[in-house]
Amino acid sequence: MGIITSNTPLAVDAVIIGETVVAVLLVIAFLIARKHQGRNHHLIMLGAFLLDELILKPIMIIRAFDGTSGAFPWNGSAILPHLAIAVVMTMLGIATILLGFRHYVQKGKKMFLPPKGKMHKIIGYAFMVSWLASYLVGLWIFGSIWLG
Repeated sequence: MGIITSNTPLAVDAVIIGETVVAVLLVIAFLIARKHQGRNHHLIMLGAFLLDELILKPIMIIRAFDGTSGAFPWNGSAILPHLAIAVVMTMLGIATILLGFRHYVQKGKKMFLPPKGKMHKIIGYAFMVSWLASYLVGLWIFGSIWLG
């Protein structure tokens, strides 16, 4: 018995709710970065990324391969675009985190990106777009399988 609907498994609901929490955290982190509160930005982004990658993505991958959507990769193949986007998003996330901790200038309590830090911003935007695409494809898959 699920939380979102009565027929969804609890693991599926946990992933949808967890990914929505990650979305909120990413927006908060983005807004904090605009205020040059780099340390808080780094901590929230790292926390959201680790929550997504270490807890939510493994649940999603287990559900993709356990046969609940049919015999993978045939009946369950709807998850393939989501998995492909998730792999790209993970690589962009790791690059963004490494660049964010590598290039920054601190002036008082505020942090700024020096000219070398421009790649952090570019890769960070690409990460946000790929994460949003992954989230929307995941919602589409959830809706098509569990909401009919």
